[in-house]
Amino acid sequence: MPLHLASSAPVQPDCSGSHGAHSPPTADAKGSEKATPRMVGAASQNAKLEHLADSSLHMPACRFMGYYFVCLLGCCGCSALSICLWSSMGYGHLTFEFLSRHSDKRMIGIVAGALVLLGLYIFDFASPPHLPGQCFALWDKDTLVGRSLLGLAVVFFYVSCLLMAKDLPCLPVLSTSLLCPVLLGIIRQVLRPLEPTERIPLADTITRKRILRILEAHEQDSVRFFQAAFVACETCSVACLSVWIAQTYVSSGSEWQQGDEEVDLILWVTPLVVAVSNLVFGLFALLRVCVQSSYVSIDAALKLRLTGASEEEPDSEVIRCSKKQFQLLTFWLQTILVIFIVFTCLLSVTVNLFLAESSFAEMIVGLVAMLCFAFIAFTVLCFRRVVMAIHQTLVEHPVMNTARDVAKSAWVQAAVTCVLLPFVPCVLAISVLNQQVRKARGVYEMAQSKAPVSSRWFDITTAKDGKDDNPVASSHDASTASNPGQLIWTPKIHAVIKAVKNWDPVAVMTRSYLLCFAYFCVVVVKILANACLSWASGVLAGYPYEMIMVATFVIGILAFLLPPVPGLTVYLFGGLMLSNPVTCPYGFWGGSMINIGLCYLLKLVVCAIQQKGIGEFLGRSLWLRRQLGVHKVPIRCMEAVMKQPGMTWGKVAILCGGPDWPTSVLAGFLQLSLVECEIGTLPVIMFIAPCGLSGSFYLKIGTSVFWTKAAYFMIALSVMINVALWVIAASALQKQLAAKHDEISRPLEEHVELEWLDHRDEMLQRACDVRWTTIPVFIRMTFALGFVVHILICQVLFFIPKCFFRELEVHDAIEELVWYSQSESGHGLITDLGIIIVASYLVGWFLFFQRLLWWHVRTRSSMKEASASLAQQEQQWKADFRTLARDAAAAAAETEKGDAAVAPHAQTEGDNPEAANGSTGVRHGSNVTEMHSVASSRARSMQASIPMTQSPAEQRQPSAPSSCNPAPSSCIQDSPDFAAG
Repeated sequence: MPLHLASSAPVQPDCSGSHGAHSPPTADAKGSEKATPRMVGAASQNAKLEHLADSSLHMPACRFMGYYFVCLLGCCGCSALSICLWSSMGYGHLTFEFLSRHSDKRMIGIVAGALVLLGLYIFDFASPPHLPGQCFALWDKDTLVGRSLLGLAVVFFYVSCLLMAKDLPCLPVLSTSLLCPVLLGIIRQVLRPLEPTERIPLADTITRKRILRILEAHEQDSVRFFQAAFVACETCSVACLSVWIAQTYVSSGSEWQQGDEEVDLILWVTPLVVAVSNLVFGLFALLRVCVQSSYVSIDAALKLRLTGASEEEPDSEVIRCSKKQFQLLTFWLQTILVIFIVFTCLLSVTVNLFLAESSFAEMIVGLVAMLCFAFIAFTVLCFRRVVMAIHQTLVEHPVMNTARDVAKSAWVQAAVTCVLLPFVPCVLAISVLNQQVRKARGVYEMAQSKAPVSSRWFDITTAKDGKDDNPVASSHDASTASNPGQLIWTPKIHAVIKAVKNWDPVAVMTRSYLLCFAYFCVVVVKILANACLSWASGVLAGYPYEMIMVATFVIGILAFLLPPVPGLTVYLFGGLMLSNPVTCPYGFWGGSMINIGLCYLLKLVVCAIQQKGIGEFLGRSLWLRRQLGVHKVPIRCMEAVMKQPGMTWGKVAILCGGPDWPTSVLAGFLQLSLVECEIGTLPVIMFIAPCGLSGSFYLKIGTSVFWTKAAYFMIALSVMINVALWVIAASALQKQLAAKHDEISRPLEEHVELEWLDHRDEMLQRACDVRWTTIPVFIRMTFALGFVVHILICQVLFFIPKCFFRELEVHDAIEELVWYSQSESGHGLITDLGIIIVASYLVGWFLFFQRLLWWHVRTRSSMKEASASLAQQEQQWKADFRTLARDAAAAAAETEKGDAAVAPHAQTEGDNPEAANGSTGVRHGSNVTEMHSVASSRARSMQASIPMTQSPAEQRQPSAPSSCNPAPSSCIQDSPDFAAG
């Protein structure tokens, strides 16, 4: 329960002697001694504290029976409504017939609800900026109009859900059953005791005890409510179940009405669904009652504060017990939630595969999904401290550091742009409309008059770091910070636009071209692949199956030996070649199992070839080492993980989920045991099996709904397993980077040639780098036009692909292939619209290459000058790098020596930790600092010694090398790990 408590100076004691500050003077004292101003102030403060405690914190008045009857009334009302409207006991047939007749009007409800929500958003209903501390209000103290409009929008959406009964017969009963926990939540909000509305000082001991007593009573009131809710839900569940059993017994001899059997079955089972829902809702309330001792709204620190004890004692028994119980509760809630989600996913997959066309099966999946959603909402609302703890754990997890760094890369920015670009105009239009409404209402003037200066709009409209390369833009932001009404957009959208302006347009657009090209290839290659497979089925039918197996094995080995080829494509190819019933004498399933076994053997054999034949035999090749990236931080982190003794989760995840060619070759370069690596690779069967079955099931796509969904499910399962392996590997790499950051990131003398090649490439790239503003306007516009065209084409292909291309199924005969059809209903692979799309796509690439051609012409002379300058600096750069590496190695040796010297002192002088860290530790720290400062200065001088061949307007200030002393944030970076030396 939120509590507004303020610490204040203690009240001075009364000077009368025996009476304290909180004891009113007696009659004798009043008569014999005149009241001093200090006594009058103490008495008035005590009176104010008692008034605040009495007015802000009311003792709960509702008892168990009162809560029980109210909850029972709500549960029975919702259950009776569901049974009367959606079961065969009530008016189920009539309501379903009515909803089926008006199913074409469901879009009216969706549009109306969306318009109401849009209006509420434009008028800042959710979080009004001019009403600090208030939410869900259109104006000050609005508790009716805005929330009534929100309820109207919910009603519109609910009616639209009901009108979907023709396509989803289970949706009405499930949505109505969900009203029961919603109504119980509203009852709790209405009947819960009042919370403090003012800050209550804690100087008075009597007030502290009174607050503690009242808050404990609030906790007991919360327990009584959940107990009553549990009993009410179980009572209602038993009643619904009894009614359903009685109705089943009475109507056992009668026949169902003529109509849809699936709908009749849903109408018959509706009371049972309502009973199960109430049973589970009651168990949720029982869970809250059972964990009351572990989860309390008054935490241990607040109790110690109210009782006057010290809350800062680390060994306090109350604090330790509270933390232990809280951690246990968090674990169990996470376990229950994971079980709910996994069970829902497994049930959904099972139903979609084996009961794909059954409405009753959809009802079972929908019921479990609805209960899972209800449990999540119940956890968020009733276990807020647990949710905050889980959120904090996720934020501090090492994988999140990697994810945050990856999110800053140009590839992620390009992916976000490709997905959201078509929706940007709508968002900007809504933002402009919202801003105009705010100006008309005078929202910003009211907000600035109510909010303190430190919390106004300045932090929204200006950069967080306080730096800006454009002084004109900075002055503009400073002026709009004090008056955000000058902005065209809302401050939040303005901040987003400003952040997007800091992106590199050339890098983001170039990567967007490549992402769109990848998606376009997926669409086109899928069509051509089906045609090729249909042709291959007829050609390979005349060859022995054993020859096909040998050919597939040899092709797989050759593909694995190529660094860019991932193992996923090899496994898919094996499933397509070996599982075809036309060529496999053992049938489809026999060929599928043979493919899994062959791919498993292929993976182990290729790992041995790559490790022994490439990694160990060619390990000293400069080209191979650079391809591996053995000098870069990610690979060095991987090296640290793979050198760990025994089998660890991180090592197995890298061996099974890492890139096939670099991982195996790196293992050979590190001279790791082949047997140990092969044992660590054995769990890869969990990834090979779904990949191989994906290729096998792909041959069956189009024959039935089961095979189509099974093929896509296996592809999704393969991706999920691969992502899980990446997450485990990323976590292990991040932990190694945090634990051995200095060792992993310091430069090594043996990597001088590799570092020079990276440095040379970076300097050449900088010399040829051209900013967006220096590109001619015509080139910029055409380049951006092609960028927009590519994204729109991919969006259209994603939503309506059948208007442009028709897929040829693998089982279709190649003789049926028609390449071109003039109408959409024709049988050709490509239609007229498809030809227009392909032509537009090629024009977009022409616009891309014209900018690339201009870039080559513009930077040709800069490239030659930079190459000549780098050739002159090569020997000096390498000598300076070797000196830098030796200094870093000396600093690391000094660090190890200092740690070894400090350890015995720390053991023998455990009572005096400062003595153990005396002069040796200080000297060691100064030496390390000096080494790093020398290394950094030398690296900067090395980088500054190489002239930049750009124009003064385009020249960039070189930064210090990241390998000298980088921040241990992540091992995944866009820039080279050792930029300048």
